[in-house]
Formats: sequence, C-alpha cells, structure tokens
Amino acid sequence: MSNKEKVLNLDLFEIKCEFPYVNSGGCGWVAFHISRNLDKLGVDHEICLVSPNSVNVRELNLEHQRILSSEEMGWYTGWWEHVVVRVDDYILDGSGIFERDGYSYAGYTGLSIIDKEILSEWLEEDTWNYTFEEEYNVEDVECFIDNLFNI
Repeated sequence: MSNKEKVLNLDLFEIKCEFPYVNSGGCGWVAFHISRNLDKLGVDHEICLVSPNSVNVRELNLEHQRILSSEEMGWYTGWWEHVVVRVDDYILDGSGIFERDGYSYAGYTGLSIIDKEILSEWLEEDTWNYTFEEEYNVEDVECFIDNLFNI
C-alpha cells in the first residue's frame, strides 16, 4: 500500500474527538501540520482556503508584493471559513477525510490554494479564534497529528 493510500485510510476524526473545538480557530494549525506530515511521506497535496468562491492566493500576494493578512484575504475570498488539505480528489481536515465532489463547509464550496509559507505567516501573526487558543496548546495538537501520521 502506498503512503497516499495509507493516508487516505487514516481516521482523522480522531483529531476532533481529542480536540472538540479544533474547527473553532484551529483549522489552520491542523492543515499546516497535516501538510508537514504529507511532505515527510512524499504525498502530493495542496493547502486550500474554503470560501464561497475561488481565488489564486499566490497571484494576489505577488500583485501586492507582500503576504496579505488574513483580514485582507477575507475581502478577496468572501470571508473564507476554513482551511483544509486536498490530496487528489479528497479533502482532509480535523473532522475527517471527504470526497471533494460535494464537499462544503458552512455552505462554502470554493477552494483557493494557499502556500504553506503564507499560512505559516498567518498562523504566527494572527489570532484566529480564541475558543481554540484558550482550550488547547498547539504543540499538543501537533504531537497528536504526528502520532496519527506515524504510518
């Protein structure tokens, strides 16, 4: 079984079971750490923002000659709602693995690819949602995800 097949058989719902508020401000951290583990396993993937419509985040950043803040990105993406990882036709997040066809989050279906470096900048500069940050330690979430991907 290939690493990609092993990944697509993981039970990522365990993340939400262990950290119930993970999608209340922790989706960026989860996507970042899932992506990091996929890099280690050599599995091709993309980090995406879920929004009402799709935009090219890389082009927007080049146009502005800097990394846009999450607030500025909100104006471009229609106030994006969620950060996920796409592997082929599957969406991975802290709630599980879903087929891309028919996937939506809070009614939003647009996927905009975002560079891991840009996401990393946002994670360091912004407070996404105090519910997640008051409840959990990011290192605990990272360690839990690393253990799930120990395949």
